[in-house]
Amino acid sequence: MRVIDSHTGGQPTRVIVDGGPDLCTGPLAERRELLAREHDDLRQKSILEPKCSEAMVGALFYMALAGASIPTQRAMLMTGVVFLAIILDRSAISLRLVAFAAFIVLLFFSESLLSASFHMSFAAVAGLVAFYDWLRPYWSAWHRRSGWLRRAGLYFLGVSFTTIIATAATAPFALYHFQQLAAYSILGNFIAVPILAFLIMPSILAALFMMPFGLEFIPLYVTDLGVDAVLNIADWVSSLPHSVFRMGAWPQAALVAIVFSGLALILLRGAVRLLCLLPLFIAIIVFSGYSPPDILISDKAKLVSVRDGRGDLYVSNLRSERFARENWMQSYGVDDARVHKWPKEGAEGFVACGEMACRINIQGRLVSYIYHETAAAQECAAADLVVAPFPLYKLCVSETSALRIDRAGTKRKGAHGVWFGDNGGIVIKTSQELRGARPWSSLNESFR
Repeated sequence: MRVIDSHTGGQPTRVIVDGGPDLCTGPLAERRELLAREHDDLRQKSILEPKCSEAMVGALFYMALAGASIPTQRAMLMTGVVFLAIILDRSAISLRLVAFAAFIVLLFFSESLLSASFHMSFAAVAGLVAFYDWLRPYWSAWHRRSGWLRRAGLYFLGVSFTTIIATAATAPFALYHFQQLAAYSILGNFIAVPILAFLIMPSILAALFMMPFGLEFIPLYVTDLGVDAVLNIADWVSSLPHSVFRMGAWPQAALVAIVFSGLALILLRGAVRLLCLLPLFIAIIVFSGYSPPDILISDKAKLVSVRDGRGDLYVSNLRSERFARENWMQSYGVDDARVHKWPKEGAEGFVACGEMACRINIQGRLVSYIYHETAAAQECAAADLVVAPFPLYKLCVSETSALRIDRAGTKRKGAHGVWFGDNGGIVIKTSQELRGARPWSSLNESFR
């Protein structure tokens, strides 16, 4: 059977010029009915052949070239299913496709369920698929009735819609994992995405085809110009005032409730969709009852941070354990301007330091951080909580009622967090408690 592939009105068509079934003679309407009634299998075979196989091989090659990260695996799986849907004449883009890709990724890489990459990648895709599935009838009507200028406007409107939906879908995960959110992503994407689509990607494809002839440097020069432009746009947008929205660490239960709310929003139909407000209300309740630690002590007990009533951090030093300090700043959602160093001597905020120790008064409770062993006995007798970067078990008399966090304790249990209750109680949690008993944990003793 010989065919000619063509496009009619932007739609792919296939004309059978030789080898088709005998449809006899007569009016075209009768011959069409005969083809549909007795030879529909031939129609399906001629249309639904595996014409996407080359593209599927290309997508697989790209995944191997890009390193097969979680977003790349998701894109490859979804691309493969899209091509399969085209072959089978089924709807190519749907939430079922997103669910299938997530299932396959988790089947082989179950640990990715808790990763930021998995969360943000699938949240963005699910949100976009649900939104454009709802918008499709309206968008198609606008596109059919528009000229080239209006279609250009629809392109930039699509870029804006895509950015808004993707940002809204990934915002809870960005705030949960990184405690910050880009405030001007719409502006950046509005300028950068056309450069990526019309300059960078075509030049990379051209470089691939010109590489066998040793001429890839020509399109790669264009690629370099495009990448520089995108990086400059990113630098400019990030330098704008209030370009980053910061927020403290979230409780995990709040994130789970928000995920269920989002799923209800995109999966349910009609009035029952309002059920998405229930888990959102639960998330608000969880937020209202959550409080971050008032004091954090690093796993070496050399770095201590104290949070004041305004949310500013007072840290014992700015030089040692910089990685831990930066993680704490991110967890509390503060920048460098809201981090203060304890004074060498004298008072800074609610921290008063001397040569041997520093004292902090929090909600009527006295906390002492000891620098020198000679001050241990005095501070243990005076304070409610004593912290030291050396062991205290031989230095503090057993009759003292002070709680102790020293180097011996942090070596066994890792970093410590301290909460002060309104009733005067003190709650201490360790990273070992939060991590749980794991055979591979260096802080775990139950498996030794």
